[in-house]
Parts: sequence; C-alpha cells; structure tokens
Amino acid sequence: MSSFENDKADPNEFELKPVYDIEDPNRIEKSEELPSKPELSTEQRLLQNNEAFISFLNSFRGSMPIWQHRCNNISGVHGDLIRLFDSWLRGIGQVAFLNNPVCGLGILCCAIWDSPWNATCGIVSSFWVTLLAFILLPNKRDLYRDGLFTFNPYLLGACWATFVLSPWDYRLIVIILFYSPIVLVTQNALMKFFGTFESPAFTLPYIVHALTFLVGIYNFNLYGPKSSPAVLSSRETTLQFEFQILLDAFSQGVGQVYFIAKTGPGLTTLVFYLLNSPFHALGAILGSSLGLILGYILGGQLSDIQAGLWGFNPVLSYTAIFAEFLRPTWSSCVYGFLCSLASVILYGGLKSVLSLGNLPTLTLPFSVATVLFMVARHAFPLLEDSPPPPPPPKDERSRLLD
Repeated sequence: MSSFENDKADPNEFELKPVYDIEDPNRIEKSEELPSKPELSTEQRLLQNNEAFISFLNSFRGSMPIWQHRCNNISGVHGDLIRLFDSWLRGIGQVAFLNNPVCGLGILCCAIWDSPWNATCGIVSSFWVTLLAFILLPNKRDLYRDGLFTFNPYLLGACWATFVLSPWDYRLIVIILFYSPIVLVTQNALMKFFGTFESPAFTLPYIVHALTFLVGIYNFNLYGPKSSPAVLSSRETTLQFEFQILLDAFSQGVGQVYFIAKTGPGLTTLVFYLLNSPFHALGAILGSSLGLILGYILGGQLSDIQAGLWGFNPVLSYTAIFAEFLRPTWSSCVYGFLCSLASVILYGGLKSVLSLGNLPTLTLPFSVATVLFMVARHAFPLLEDSPPPPPPPKDERSRLLD
C-alpha cells in the first residue's frame, strides 16, 4: 500500500455532529416551534366578525354579479338548470326593477303569504315563458339572464288570478299555459319599437293582453270577472283607525305592484327593495307616500286609497326614474317626483274611462308616464343615465370559480 493511500482521510471524521445536547432531546423541538400570533382582543374579534358579516350581506346586494358570473361559467345540463332558475327569480324581482334572485325569491314568498292562488298563477305563467325564452331566443341571452322575459308573464298570471274565475279553478291554469307565450312575442315587438326612442316597453306587453282578455271574457259564458273584495268606504274619526288606514294605504301601495293586498306582506317587500339597493327602497317609499297624499288631496275614494290603488303606479315610476335608469341625484329625484305625479294624475283619468267597462287600470298609468319621461330625459342636461353594474373583481371571480 502506498503512502498516498495511507494518507487518505477517514470518512467518519467528516460526519455532521448534532449541535444540541443528546441528553436533552426536547431541545430541537423547542427550536423548531413557530412564533405564536398575538391574541386578538374581544373588540378586535367583534370588529372582524362584523366586517365578515357585512361582506356576506353585500354579496347579496345589487345584481349579485359574482354569483351571476359563476352561474354563467357552469357547464352541462345542471348549469342550464341553475341559469334557468336564476333568470326566473331575477324576473320576479324585475317587476319592481330588482335584478336580484334573492329579492325575487323573497318577494315571491310574500306573494304566497298574501294569496297562494295569485302567486301560483304568476309562477306558472312566468316559469313557462322563461323556459320558452331560453329555447326560442338564444340570440338574446343577456336579456334572458337578467329576467327581462319573465316579469310581464308573472304580472299576467297574477292579474288574471285576481280578476277571473274563483281560486283554484284549473281552467285558468290551462288558459295561462296556452295564452302567456303570446306575451313573449308582443314584448319583443314592443321592445324593438320603443328601442328607437331609447326607452323600454316596461309593462305594456302585459297590459295589452291582460285588458284584452278582461274585455273578451264578457263573450265567454264560463268566465266572468270576480267582484273586488269589500273594503272600507267611509272615513272614521278616531286617530287609531286613521293611522291604520294610512298604514294600509302605504304598505299596500308598495305591495300592489305584485297584487299583494295585505299590510304585512306589503311591508315585508320593502326589506327586499332595501337589500337590492337603498335607492330602490327610497323610491318605493316616496312613490307610495306621494300616491297616498295626492289621493287624499284629489278626493279619491277612501277604499281605493286604503287598498293601495293610488300608490303602486307612482312606486314603479319613482323607482324606475330615480333608482334604475338614471343616476340617483337630486335632479333625478325631482324628475322622478314629476314622473310619479304624472302617473297619479293618469291613474285618476284612466280609472274614469276604464271603469265604464268595469276594467282596472293596472300599470298603464306607470307605463305611459315613464315612457314619456324616459324619451324626454336627454333634453335635461343635469340628468345622467345610470352606469352599467361593474364586473366582479378578478380575485373574487378566481376564488369562486376554483
């Protein structure tokens, strides 16, 4: 063996030796422990919980763009079903310009609470036409997703349930299934016509067919309009009853938008206006109050005032102008007031004419007044169109789509 081989180093001499004491095996465990986070105080935990709760509530406000974006990216048959129900519930809310499926579901529950039969006819009509719109109008998916083909059929079904036949008469369901698809055709025709004036058709498609059918039922031996429910026809003098009249008139002025004729369900719908947007709730409150006050000033029948018949048209007019189609400003608030005032005056005039044929005015005053104000809005430079809703944040989209 050469001297070179004798000079080779022993490999054991280069082994890494532990730097801790073997007799203390817990020493390495202590050195690997991560520093602990400082504990939050009670006030900090409450603030953190409140912020999380507020963020959770905000996810249900407005048009819920994050949820809608998620629905649009779900593939397969189950994705189509989810989008169908989302569009249908949005359409229920769109009766009052609430593009929100949670608000639509909540108001639908209020309608069932008030009258299960009226709500059932509205559900059958609106869901059937929403399904047909999904099949027949693939080129108008944006309008379909926002529920704009749903609200007119819902109003048609609820209207006929209110004025035609007795509750739970299956014949009306058959009529709705055969007739309500025609509203889809009429709506597309009127949308194209009023689109040249940069105005929606609002509820005119429903009004055309609702009044046509109510006029035609006099030629049908089996069908006749139901008598309206008995309501108070004389003014009481006690303060307690006067307050009850005001409460009924205000709440039913909001509720009659959905043919809700009870105080409790009518007031509850305001919660969902507020959930969608404070401006929508403010428009509904101001519109119903304006209709109530003007009804008294103009000497309207107390039965009509208490039933909310003077209030629901200005509710829709104020909400449309102030909260939906124009940017909420003091100028649009005044403009909405004038539009609501016009709808109240139109209600009084149209009621005198249509009552000769025992016909209701429905939302015809609202539609006529609001179309005129929408066409004329560009003549007033202080009025600005409402901007489109912002898209969901990228981080939120990526988080929900994971």
